[in-house]
Amino acid sequence: MKTPITLILSILFSSLLYGQTPQDSTTQKLYSFVKNINTFSYLYPQEKVYLHFDNTGYFLGETIWFKAYVVTASDLQPSDLSKVLYAEILTPEGQIMESKKLKLENGQAHADFMLKDSLYAGYYEVRAYTKSMLNFGEDVVFSRVFPVFDKPQKEGDYSLQIMKLRPRTKKVEDLREASPKYKSLNMAFYPEGGNLVQGLSNKVAFKITGDKGDPVETTGIIQNSQGQEITNFTTLHEGMGSFILYPDGNKYTAVVKETGKDKEYKFELPETQTEGYALQINNLDTENLTVQIQKASGTVPELLGISFVCRGKAYVFDILELQETDPLILNIPKKSLPTGVAQITLFNSEGRIWGERLAFVNHGIPELSIERTIQSDFQPFSPVRVDFVIKDNQGQPVESNFSLSIRDTQSLIPTSYTGNLQTDLLLSSELKGYINNPAYYFEQDDARHSLSLDLLLLTQGWRSSRWKQMVGIEKFDVKHGIENGLILGGQVLSAVQKKKKENIEVSLKIYYPDGKTQGGDCPTDENGKFNFALQDYYGKADLKLTTRVKGKPEHTRILLDRLFSPTPIYYEYYQTAIPTKSGNTEGNNIKITEIEESVDSISVDMVTDMTVKTHQLSEVTVTEKKKWSQEQEGLNRANVVYNVNEEIENIRDAGDSEWDNILDFLEKKNTWFTYVDYYTTYKGRLVIFVVDNMLAKISPLGIESAEPFNNFNKDKSINMNVKRSLSDISIDQVDKIMFVEDGSMALRYSPECGRIRVDPLTGLFTEDTEMMRAPRECYVVYIYTKKGGNPIKEPKGTRSTSFQGYGNVRQFSSPNYSSVQLPDEKDFRRTLYWNPNIRTDKEGKVSVNFYNNSNCKEFDINIESL
Repeated sequence: MKTPITLILSILFSSLLYGQTPQDSTTQKLYSFVKNINTFSYLYPQEKVYLHFDNTGYFLGETIWFKAYVVTASDLQPSDLSKVLYAEILTPEGQIMESKKLKLENGQAHADFMLKDSLYAGYYEVRAYTKSMLNFGEDVVFSRVFPVFDKPQKEGDYSLQIMKLRPRTKKVEDLREASPKYKSLNMAFYPEGGNLVQGLSNKVAFKITGDKGDPVETTGIIQNSQGQEITNFTTLHEGMGSFILYPDGNKYTAVVKETGKDKEYKFELPETQTEGYALQINNLDTENLTVQIQKASGTVPELLGISFVCRGKAYVFDILELQETDPLILNIPKKSLPTGVAQITLFNSEGRIWGERLAFVNHGIPELSIERTIQSDFQPFSPVRVDFVIKDNQGQPVESNFSLSIRDTQSLIPTSYTGNLQTDLLLSSELKGYINNPAYYFEQDDARHSLSLDLLLLTQGWRSSRWKQMVGIEKFDVKHGIENGLILGGQVLSAVQKKKKENIEVSLKIYYPDGKTQGGDCPTDENGKFNFALQDYYGKADLKLTTRVKGKPEHTRILLDRLFSPTPIYYEYYQTAIPTKSGNTEGNNIKITEIEESVDSISVDMVTDMTVKTHQLSEVTVTEKKKWSQEQEGLNRANVVYNVNEEIENIRDAGDSEWDNILDFLEKKNTWFTYVDYYTTYKGRLVIFVVDNMLAKISPLGIESAEPFNNFNKDKSINMNVKRSLSDISIDQVDKIMFVEDGSMALRYSPECGRIRVDPLTGLFTEDTEMMRAPRECYVVYIYTKKGGNPIKEPKGTRSTSFQGYGNVRQFSSPNYSSVQLPDEKDFRRTLYWNPNIRTDKEGKVSVNFYNNSNCKEFDINIESL
């Protein structure tokens, strides 16, 4: 056995412990892999985002206030890289309800999302990310799911939370990833290091879940192919546990009996490997991280490397070779690693990973000492003063910015989310999936909590693909640069074949909301891409792009880089499991009730306890701009609403073909809409079209067949051929399209519809009064055209559009009862005070003042800071 050489690495490998210099090619290759990791970290710095919210759940009509903290992953310090943060709120179905661009200053920003009364209740997701974060995958974005309830049935009574979900009759397309199909009981296995290796001691972690993905606590045994019991196991925490197995080529099966039930469940373990290494970590010692490596007898000895990486930076590197099957023990001083998740990878000179796993190094989670003094008699509308003294874990005053929320404890919605900025940046953001109650793993420093944390890392840890990108084995695709300001980026393709166009001159003229303009030119690179650096502005700016070759307009497709929003994830069990105040999950106190209109409803009774190459623009004066008004009729009853201009812009940004025909557009955008031979259906039902509140064609019959309706169709508002009629309206003329799954709505806008009958078999108009009444049995599509005349056709090689700048930021406000007579009406605010930027003085002191609501008797105070 060759003695391992431990190398403690500097940031850029300028020095090595013991002054070791790689000599042979194999050692040099191993060394180069780890050197590449830190080079990668330098060239492609990663960022992390955390959002602090004013509350734990919401009611329709309230506002979600939040503060964003953006840090560089390597040191968890405020990031000075990205200056643009994207924040989005998504509906339960994954539709982006609102998206904001926020200006980052010193890695911080704040904003809000309003929950309008017209929304449906449900579980809404708020997520945030910088554009360059998406280079590392969509799963790195910050995400938090909130329960959003209907307004209380009795104003101010928050003890009964009712969640009236979207009715089945108004179902919309679900854009979220499909959730896993769970059986009654499920068991997943995670061999330590990645594989089960024959003839060696293997630690196998597991996780057992129920039919909703919920953790199940139970016991079981492991059997070989002859049905003999090899070992037994029990869950330790959240359905997780582990056992030791010495595989000998048999097939192994876990036999589990759910607690309190007689039925047995059997699960096959992964196949065993005849060659390889067993990698085991013991993390219980306070001084050292103990690593045990053992080689299978059939494995050819070779020189190996083992790296210890934390948040993208390599800290420790060992070179070793195992000639025998005896285990090799490495003791890595924990002081050589920072607090956080360490990725341990065993590899050879070809970049093959023989073993990989995660371990948490805990030098103590930074915690602030917060002293607070509340001066209040808790009377209705009375003034409140809260004095804070904030110190670090060394007892020294902290002068810094904080975000502060003070809530009414009585109306606080319990949540399974117990994380904070520290646990999220150090733990949750490093793992796959949702981490329930991350605070549990740090509440006590004992063996049970340490082992539970280790099981969490074994079952929800990252895998080898990211390591292979960092060392240069697999390509790292940089799709997005670091946005150090507002950047308008895009790509030019040929008009027909969609080929990348190099050396095309792109001209830009942009009209800012404040009345100024900028203009400039930028040549496309070898991929047809271009970038313009814009001045900071708030709101939307209109712009015009033109492509030229040698000064002459060139017919092209101009794509803008703004279709990068991540795919909506499916909700995991705990993200929608609301505990009671006693800590139990919602399963014991949620009931399904029937609501009028077949609305699904849940009632919850809580009474129980990259830097981008950019081109600068010159500044000139703006001309007058016009804004078009939009129709709002039918909006509140619509199931689906298409802002046609935005949809067309998305089509153009994607480089897809456009359609002038409305029916082609709808068939492309909505999978439930079809038309064949002028016969249009939506979700299997006939469709009535209403254009600008006038009934349009709804039948495949020709004009000559309209005799039964001539008496009320003198203005020709009703025609008989859907496609021929709608083809008179180009898609560029349309403002909004709305789908309403309530045929009776047609009577509201077109009373003559009540006199129409439709044969349900042929879809034809008929005078037979026994036939189906069209407006009550059909679905309605409302089409509203743009006001102000037909749009002007753009010349070839030109694109006019708008571009979103930073979002305007509102300030949280609370009532002032100091100089007025106490109001007769009640004040039921649940968030009493929110300040995203409160700053302590040199002594760590700060005071805040606000007024109480009508009935608060206890405050819940939540404060966050880096």
